[in-house]
Parts: sequence; C-alpha cells; structure tokens
Amino acid sequence: MLSKLDSRKEYMEQIELIQHWNYFCSLAERLDDTKHYIDHGLHEHDGIRELVHGKVYSDVFK
Repeated sequence: MLSKLDSRKEYMEQIELIQHWNYFCSLAERLDDTKHYIDHGLHEHDGIRELVHGKVYSDVFK
C-alpha cells in the first residue's frame, strides 16, 4: 500500500514529466516554424552527411 508521501511523490513526478513533455513540444513547434525562414537541408560529401542551412529569409536568424 502506498503512503500519502509516496503517492504525492509519484504525482509530482507525473507533473514534472508533463511539464518536460510540454516544453519539448513547444521547442519542436518553434523549430518547425523556422522552415519558413531558413532553407534546411542535408548535404552528402564523401559519404558524410552534414546539415546545411541555405538562404536565410529573416533578419531574426541572420
């Protein structure tokens, strides 16, 4: 049987997990929005893939 302290600790861990997940989702959304301003792409040279950024269409990202 879980004590009140144990159940409260599990509840706090769930809240913390949800907060981290929400933060991750907001970062992913912000990164996804950058495709409107930066031309993202992969370039392969000698079998090595590199992330390259093409033209920048925003002064915010320059």
